[in-house]
Amino acid sequence: MTVLPSLSEAFWPPWLHARIDGCSLALMVKTQAKCNQLVPYSDTQLGLHIQKAPIHDAANREIILFLSKQLQVPKKEVHILVGLHHKEKVVLIAGLSAPVVFQRLIAHWPALMQTSFKKEKS
Repeated sequence: MTVLPSLSEAFWPPWLHARIDGCSLALMVKTQAKCNQLVPYSDTQLGLHIQKAPIHDAANREIILFLSKQLQVPKKEVHILVGLHHKEKVVLIAGLSAPVVFQRLIAHWPALMQTSFKKEKS
């Protein structure tokens, strides 16, 4: 089990943004991957590998389905806000706070922890 730092010990990763209506994730999507998975990508974006091809909106539907399962929310709570036809996307997770989303992602994908937290400077 991964032990998370407390909120006072760390900053949220730059790819996770708190919003009034939930939170958003900045993603870089790779389609036609071997499997669906989240991966560290950069300081400002989370990588998401999706098996589906970007044809007839299949990849976008797969992104919504994958994130809804990982975050344990209904599909209707996951919305692609920016990048409907691009690799770079911003996805809204309605009704969940940034800390809850982060903890649920780390529970499934502990490798994200390596690039996600930066200690506060004293």
